[in-house]
Amino acid sequence: MSKLIRLLATLACFFALVSPLSVQADNPPPPARAQRFAPGGLGRAAEVIAGVSGAASPAAPAEANPVDAWSRVAFQSYRTGNWEIFSMRPDGSDLRQLTSHPASDGRPEQSRADGRIVFISSRTGDYEIYSMAPDGSQLRQLTNRPGEDNYPTWSPDGKRIAWAADEGEDWNIYVMNADGSGVVPFANTPDVEFGPAWSPDNQWIAWVRLEEQGARLWIAHPDGSAAHPVTSSLTFVENVAWSPDSQRIAFDYTYGQLYFMRVGYVPVDSDWQRWPSYIYEPSQDLTDALLSGWSPDGREILFALASYTVQQGELVLSGAQLFRHPWNGSFNPPVPLPGAGSDMLGDWQRTDFTPPTSRFLPFPRLAGPEGVVVEWIGSDSGGSGLLEYDFQVRSDGTAWTPWNYLSEPTSEFIGGLPGERRYFRLRARDAAGNVEPWPASPDGDGSILFYKQRYQGSVLDARHGPVGGAKIEGIYDPAAPFLSAPSGGYDAFAFHDIGIRLAPCGADPPRWNTAEGLHPDRPRGGRQERRI
Repeated sequence: MSKLIRLLATLACFFALVSPLSVQADNPPPPARAQRFAPGGLGRAAEVIAGVSGAASPAAPAEANPVDAWSRVAFQSYRTGNWEIFSMRPDGSDLRQLTSHPASDGRPEQSRADGRIVFISSRTGDYEIYSMAPDGSQLRQLTNRPGEDNYPTWSPDGKRIAWAADEGEDWNIYVMNADGSGVVPFANTPDVEFGPAWSPDNQWIAWVRLEEQGARLWIAHPDGSAAHPVTSSLTFVENVAWSPDSQRIAFDYTYGQLYFMRVGYVPVDSDWQRWPSYIYEPSQDLTDALLSGWSPDGREILFALASYTVQQGELVLSGAQLFRHPWNGSFNPPVPLPGAGSDMLGDWQRTDFTPPTSRFLPFPRLAGPEGVVVEWIGSDSGGSGLLEYDFQVRSDGTAWTPWNYLSEPTSEFIGGLPGERRYFRLRARDAAGNVEPWPASPDGDGSILFYKQRYQGSVLDARHGPVGGAKIEGIYDPAAPFLSAPSGGYDAFAFHDIGIRLAPCGADPPRWNTAEGLHPDRPRGGRQERRI
């Protein structure tokens, strides 16, 4: 069997656009008139009127993932007798209805930058793109064009939106500012191109391009350059979503002589055209697995199982339910999200937008050849929790070099050659992907200068009294003298082996405090510090 679903009817249903292939007698095929592939969404099958009669789904298991506490799922649902947009925590708690309008609203996507929601609605007569705040306020219409506008997707910084426009016999992809201004074409070719998805690292936009006998997933930079396909030719492809680390693209698709949609992914690590790796495939007939997206921590995917019945030769949506499932092919059964049996096309995004903070504990500005350990602490007020630290080091005249991405222990050994100054900087990132900015100073958070020898001691007179101002010079480097402090103490750091001695003086010269000697010792107050 082989087919493609093309989203919801105006009153109630999702209609499937299919090829009239042979199926089992007890599962009659969809009608032959629906042979032409056409992307689209709400209202694409307005002539079909049917109800969604799914049963309420059970709640998710009590042992919820920690990501549930700092993320939300926005989704479309027919639970009110009309397609509206809702949001909830992934465990089903804190359910909110965000739209309430006689028209159909659907395909929500939440901004990774601030949680604003972009969606499509038929409230002006055809489908246009709108945006709203996470609580449903601040509604704004962004497009007002002939034909259907669909598949909106946010740029990572929340400043731009890509979407697909129905232009008669063609579909093309455009990019606009978040307020609807500045519309420019992204993919505007003779091919049918739709379903854009913006990568979280802002390096790529993925989309679907139709071919003579099927479809492929393509990617290009946001300026349209370096465009190339990343999948082999498939029968249908839709509902494209990037993993949070921008390393994989998931989508639903079908191929060959199959009707119903399954979910798979391809890694984005080369220009190869890949066959999708399996994530999930429905085990029931007349059921689609329709991808919604990834969890914000990248460990799970969200998808809907949409069930159909055949009425008067038409394939009619009879129920839809959201599920979460590990993306890596786990054989564990998917976990249903609580719902009313009519929920689909969800988008799972973080609600923590606050970067964590970090700082170094006090450390010495000078260190000997044995090196020194620096320590730091961090905190996250946004709720998702600290995930790791980025620690970088450089020397004078060199670029920053990543040493480690550390979570524990929160310390690092710093060593260097005599005379070398080593700079280091730190930033924290949390589980929601928020990253603390690097320090503004080009020198980072601080530096340590490394010496070869440290000379400490005191100069005393014959009565063991302190002698201030005594001249101490190098044995191997006489050009490096320094004076004792009024207390008689001295504390000198040398970047090469100089040795030290008292300079020649009067008839009653001071003498060394031999108890302290000429070698590195513990610091004492009131000394004259000198670097030589």
